[in-house]
Amino acid sequence: MADNEDYEINSKSDFKVMGALWKKRGGLGRHMKDPWQPRAFGITHKGILVYYESKTIQEAEHASDGLRVPRQQLNLKESNAMWSAPEDATDGPTPYLIVIEHDL
Repeated sequence: MADNEDYEINSKSDFKVMGALWKKRGGLGRHMKDPWQPRAFGITHKGILVYYESKTIQEAEHASDGLRVPRQQLNLKESNAMWSAPEDATDGPTPYLIVIEHDL
């Protein structure tokens, strides 16, 4: 995910949707034995997709920076983001996968 225009998140009420998803590691971590990591995700009312290092939103909320500092964020409305479902999902921890592609 790309760092687009920063958007400050102050509380869980700033999210339209939130929960935990599995995210595949990037870089060299992508090639590790277990590249999938549980992460707290949220989509704000303004269409910003964010994720945190924490496994749950509750853990992220109680971290030192709270919800204000996500690991990454992506403006779904302005980034030309596209999603697809891979035909072969055997690589993932669940058969329910999506791939999000976006401009950097």
